[in-house]
Amino acid sequence: MGDKCYFCGKGIISKSEKLMIKTWGFAPKNGEVLSSSNTKEEVTFAQEPIYSTLPSDSKDINPVNNYRHLKIANRKNQRIIMMNTGNNGKGFMLCKLCGASMQGNNNDVLQKVKGPDKQRCSHSETLNIDLGYDFITDMLVLEFEFDGEQINTSYNNIWHHRAGVSLAEAIRLAAGKILDIDFSELVTGCRYRNDKQGCFLDVYLYDSLLSGAGYSNSLSKIIGQVLSEAEKILKQCNCDDACYNCLKHYRNQHIHGDLDRKAAIELLAWGRNGIVTDEIPQREQLKLLEPLHNILLERGLELNNLMVNDKEIVIYPSMRMPKKDGKIYLSEYLVKYALPIAVQEISGNFYR
Repeated sequence: MGDKCYFCGKGIISKSEKLMIKTWGFAPKNGEVLSSSNTKEEVTFAQEPIYSTLPSDSKDINPVNNYRHLKIANRKNQRIIMMNTGNNGKGFMLCKLCGASMQGNNNDVLQKVKGPDKQRCSHSETLNIDLGYDFITDMLVLEFEFDGEQINTSYNNIWHHRAGVSLAEAIRLAAGKILDIDFSELVTGCRYRNDKQGCFLDVYLYDSLLSGAGYSNSLSKIIGQVLSEAEKILKQCNCDDACYNCLKHYRNQHIHGDLDRKAAIELLAWGRNGIVTDEIPQREQLKLLEPLHNILLERGLELNNLMVNDKEIVIYPSMRMPKKDGKIYLSEYLVKYALPIAVQEISGNFYR
């Protein structure tokens, strides 16, 4: 693909200004031991596992019984990258002279910080870095194929990520229960790719230990049972998105905001029978629009039922493709999680 991204076919891939450094150990700030009462924790988390290897051919992937749009593959020697990019992706500033490091992307964060040896340092030679490492492992990959005529396959549709992450977590919990192991023995991730071969959402699993017992690969033989148990986990709860009775737990707290059991249920329904979620009832659309009334009034726009001034507004399921018939279409997730953008979308139909 040359200088274009294989997954989206757009943009130019340029070398990152940041380096990824594998850490061999950590020392307390300024090299001093603090009592627990004086400790102020600043926590960052690693991103989802980054998996960029593409299937070499179609021979290594097989259909899953009773699923129309789902295939499975056991893939050997796949490269995984684990990376911590700090808060808001700003990374960490590392002093090349003394080894001191703090969150951020400018030298100000290192002011008044001593080196690990407790000595003062000018921090005159610094790098903006990410923390991480890469390794080779065997993986189990579940590949969902999307139909662009029915599913919104644009890269800015966050449904892909929420559905993939949530189903991956459900599968991990289900596999732990079936194999009678701690679910932390497995690591999961997902990725969306839209290329010349089609649109795909990959959900993948691998053993958390490099010398693991091969749990992830063994799941391919019982994948039907695992998916059924995962669906049970997703459906047995009555929460809006996710809670500690279904998908949330201490180990995945860094993705709590992304978990959505309903999106995962939609993904499974598509994989099995090619079912796309129903349109949202008008009653629910009105409820979703309630927070917009006063905001739109300040902009000179009156929201009355499902009409904004003289135009009809429709909130559609984020999984689906919106229609093009002159109405104002808003994604359900846009209204739920990004009200300012939803307001801009509506206003853009009246003020150009």
